Amino acid sequence: MLLVRRVLLSVGLVVFLAGAVAALYVSGMVAHEENAAEVVTAPAAPPDPLAHISQTARARLLDRDLELPIHFIQSMLADPEAICALLDDVGLETNDWQKAPFYDTLWQCASETVSLSTASVDFGKATLFVLVRGRRQGEVRSIRLKLNVPDPNLWPFGLENLQVVLGRLESQYSLVPPDGFAEAVVGFQRYEAEQRGVKFAILPEDPELAGDDQASRRLNLLFQFPEVPTILPADGFHQRADPSKRTDRPLLSVTGQKTLSEPVR
Repeated sequence: MLLVRRVLLSVGLVVFLAGAVAALYVSGMVAHEENAAEVVTAPAAPPDPLAHISQTARARLLDRDLELPIHFIQSMLADPEAICALLDDVGLETNDWQKAPFYDTLWQCASETVSLSTASVDFGKATLFVLVRGRRQGEVRSIRLKLNVPDPNLWPFGLENLQVVLGRLESQYSLVPPDGFAEAVVGFQRYEAEQRGVKFAILPEDPELAGDDQASRRLNLLFQFPEVPTILPADGFHQRADPSKRTDRPLLSVTGQKTLSEPVR
């Protein structure tokens, strides 16, 4: 009788353990199914925030490549009369800032052709001329300098006088040219480049087009400034260039500081 009880107890224990294991398995399956149901019934992803923009803009925003930094534009905000006065002080005496002859939409001040040297037996005088122009009364859009040195031996002297003018413009208005500008001037070479919105051009004259053999000794320098934007920073963002704190190189690498009022004799 005792043996039968032990057998029944063992069987009952086995059945109990099997039931417990089955219950745990069933509860695990139910929990798994509930989790699976939660994953399946998860809320849909939010709408694409870029769906309303064009494909071009979308591709640009999603592009992993870095873009180049923004290019700043240098605007000439100087008073035209102040530039004309600066040129007067250098020695290129100009007339008043006024409407250009025959043009209703141009304003200008221009100098007379200033003699840098006296004429010789074989060559005429070295001269320098400046023309400042704008499309409105209160703006400057271009500065043109014309250097004429018929005698090749006086070319270094002509460059020194040109440097006096360019140096004043550079120190007053931070007019710093691109690389290669100074070398093109010294070498009497054609040159065109743009930096910070300002266009720099060196234009030697062609004797065949001008019908003058001496035209090969005439050099035109042109600085063209972009149109002043309609939205400008407040006065607190403007800063006058301080010549004593310059860290950039001069426009021309020539030595000497002859003034325009001291022609060669």
